Amino acid sequence: MASDEDEDEKAYKFSELSPDAQEHALERWREKGWAWDDGDTEMLTETFKEDLEALGLPHDNVHWQLSYSQGDGVAFEGNLDVGEYLKKNKLLRDYASLFAPAFEEKDVGRPVGHRQQGQAEDIAGSLERLGFMTRVRHGKDCFYVDVFEANGKVERLATFCVSVKRGRQGNVSVESESESGNGAWLLKRAGERFTSVERRTNYDIPMDMLSFRITSSSRYYSMNVEYELNIPDDWLSPEQKRDLEALHEHIKEHVEGVASDLRRQGYEEMEYKASDEAITETIEANDYDFDENGNMK
Repeated sequence: MASDEDEDEKAYKFSELSPDAQEHALERWREKGWAWDDGDTEMLTETFKEDLEALGLPHDNVHWQLSYSQGDGVAFEGNLDVGEYLKKNKLLRDYASLFAPAFEEKDVGRPVGHRQQGQAEDIAGSLERLGFMTRVRHGKDCFYVDVFEANGKVERLATFCVSVKRGRQGNVSVESESESGNGAWLLKRAGERFTSVERRTNYDIPMDMLSFRITSSSRYYSMNVEYELNIPDDWLSPEQKRDLEALHEHIKEHVEGVASDLRRQGYEEMEYKASDEAITETIEANDYDFDENGNMK
């Protein structure tokens, strides 16, 4: 016959406990705060970052609070890579009026003509008056203006592309092969000369001259999106101005929606981790021992 001491020392696996003892073990697990730990916090943060990266949104600075209180929320901050964002969200065609061909899915097979050639030659002349060497090339979909330093070196600084796009008569686009953004810099310097030659020309916005920054209020995790455009406002056509504001509004609404989705996702994950199913899986996976009342040994 087993003694009381033997009964006290006997260890039970979770599956061996009575229903009442199992319920007690689960409640004790929650009371001790073991349903969520620092590792779970880190994993959820990484999940948030992966989701944001997949959407082309900033993901290096993610912070959140999910305690079922008024101040709860998920926030992320940083500079938006406009080109990456448009590609990952399949928005390139929607905002094709704004950006250079290097960053869009442009329609091919639309031949350029004398109008675009004249614009390209005007651009070349403006750059030469600024002290640069140029070369105009006739491509299938563009008249290209290659820009070189006037110092005897055959080193291309940037390429301008004059093309037909989005139903407009013509436009000036910038495609820079320099990581330092020489194409954008040259366009900024010579832009007023270009517009004085052909006022009807529409200039694409170089990606590196448009920046969106996402910030948040730590009090209520409200998200804010601002943009800075480092080119003169009169470079933009009415269509481009409308599309730029539409893009700004789209990003603001998207950011707010994503933050709300992440908050809901976080609550769901925390609720699951506190569920009987998840706690039971953790207990059995770690092979914990209990006494007959469901207290962990």
